[in-house]
Amino acid sequence: MTENEKLLAGMEYDYKDPEIQMMLRKARILTSEFNELGEDTAERKSEIIKELLGCIGKDVTIQQPFRILYGAHTSVGNHVFINSGCVFLDGGAITIGDRVLLAPDVKLYTGFHSLDAAERWKEREDGSMYLVSKVSGITIGNDVWIGGAAIILPGVKIGNNSVIAAGAVVDKDVPAGALVGGVPAKIIRMLEPIKTDR
Repeated sequence: MTENEKLLAGMEYDYKDPEIQMMLRKARILTSEFNELGEDTAERKSEIIKELLGCIGKDVTIQQPFRILYGAHTSVGNHVFINSGCVFLDGGAITIGDRVLLAPDVKLYTGFHSLDAAERWKEREDGSMYLVSKVSGITIGNDVWIGGAAIILPGVKIGNNSVIAAGAVVDKDVPAGALVGGVPAKIIRMLEPIKTDR
């Protein structure tokens, strides 16, 4: 099993593995170029996003600046709008459905470390130390709106037609049709069902 396969499976993995480092470097180069492009370069921006992400649907808008860790671990559906300042730490898989809106500064974090400080660092055979990281993917359903500066934590699944209030920290699954907010996020109320067939 490769270190990247271990990573995606949520197992302990070695961050300094050459394949992982190559993926991280590629994502840094592509996002850096994307973020520096001017307004008249829509075609090049689209090319970069297609090369960067694992899967991308049609009519996807990503505003600058945008930051992503791997890129290849993220799938985005159709008619998605990602506003400026969003950060995707996609060590684990991030899956975004159709017609999703992400307001400015939304953060999607898939990585975590042990609560036990003694388990956060381990020693390799050569005596060097490495940070022990694990991941758990994030899934965002269709017709979801995530408000500004909200943070979605590892392992969270957000159901269809849900709204995450600005500034919320979501650490548990969100059922379909829920409005959630707060730190940690709690259900505020249930929303009306979508009236059109999708």
